[in-house]
Amino acid sequence: MAYVADFTTKSSATRVASLAFAATDFPDHAVDDYLVLGITTEADGTALTFAVSGWTQIGSTVGSSTTPTVYDGIRFITLRSTARYDMAEQMDIEILQGDSFDWEITVEDINGDLLDLTNFNVRGMGRKQYSDTLPTWTFVCTKDPDQVANTGLVRVTLTAVVTAAITKGTYKYDIEVYTAGGMVKKIYRGNAVVAPEATK
Repeated sequence: MAYVADFTTKSSATRVASLAFAATDFPDHAVDDYLVLGITTEADGTALTFAVSGWTQIGSTVGSSTTPTVYDGIRFITLRSTARYDMAEQMDIEILQGDSFDWEITVEDINGDLLDLTNFNVRGMGRKQYSDTLPTWTFVCTKDPDQVANTGLVRVTLTAVVTAAITKGTYKYDIEVYTAGGMVKKIYRGNAVVAPEATK
């Protein structure tokens, strides 16, 4: 599945506390074929609300240029998936050298309902071999702070600087949720193929 974004600028733009668009602001095909992103260019990461008339917002407003894969409020999503808390799903992923990697995972409980991650943490690593003592990389795993509006949402990221330093090849990775009490559950495991880049 491909995600394409149209970036639309409102005329006479000024600093505001919210962004609102009507469907008429976008091409006719955008409603069905496009993932439309609301973009802010506030370098200080001022939080903005984003609303499109007749649409429902998916996920949180992003507006911090200090967050991995966020540049002046623009966030590119590499991968989206849903994981079951009670099983470690086998899924191979691709990481491009020199690209920001941003994976959105929605975690469900054993009944298929969204899992409140308030009392959980998330972590993940990649290794050339499972037996390697040290990881080749460590994912930055961040659960959404609003587990009411965005229940079960986790972001797994690597910066472009990190991916550029990984030698091309096939690695092993896994992602797991855990608690302070010592409970650990893997939600994803598999191969991570690191592909080379031509533009450096």
